[in-house]
Amino acid sequence: MPIFKPAGLPSIRRRVTQTLLLISLLWALLVAGVVRYVVHHEVDELMDQGLNESAEVLHSLLTSFHQQGLAPAIPQTGAEYEQHLIWQVVEIKTGTVTGRSQEAPAEPLLLTHDPLPRSTA
Repeated sequence: MPIFKPAGLPSIRRRVTQTLLLISLLWALLVAGVVRYVVHHEVDELMDQGLNESAEVLHSLLTSFHQQGLAPAIPQTGAEYEQHLIWQVVEIKTGTVTGRSQEAPAEPLLLTHDPLPRSTA
């Protein structure tokens, strides 16, 4: 008397179930990989933009220090990149722009001082 029953051919239902399971797992892995790649790319791009904008702010501060005689010479050229942030440093007493981003106008955007930042969007 045999202990194991000889295995016959798998049923159609079992083969279809295994095939659909395999296909769904492959699609899930593919979609997860694509989503991970896109999110990683976009986050890197936003971080690069943030670094560029931070560098521009620091450049403006160093330029103002240079104008006051506190830092060595700094070139006034800006780098070309897609800018998401437009900023200005306005002297409150005189209303003149002492520092600004590349895309910001030379005249002050706001003439009144408010302790909270404002969004222009």
